[in-house]
Amino acid sequence: MEVVNSRRGEILNKIEYISIDLWKPYKSLVKKLMPNAQVVSCYLLKNFTYNSPQRY
Repeated sequence: MEVVNSRRGEILNKIEYISIDLWKPYKSLVKKLMPNAQVVSCYLLKNFTYNSPQRY
């Protein structure tokens, strides 16, 4: 667990896309913890394509 905790910021910064409920507190937390991640609505995944994700 120490290895994960020590590299947490490095790991979170590498996340490019995340699918979450669009509730504002969730989005705020994701932006704080994963600044490089694009938020993709979990409701849009059925229409998701790798080349053109719906971003919020």
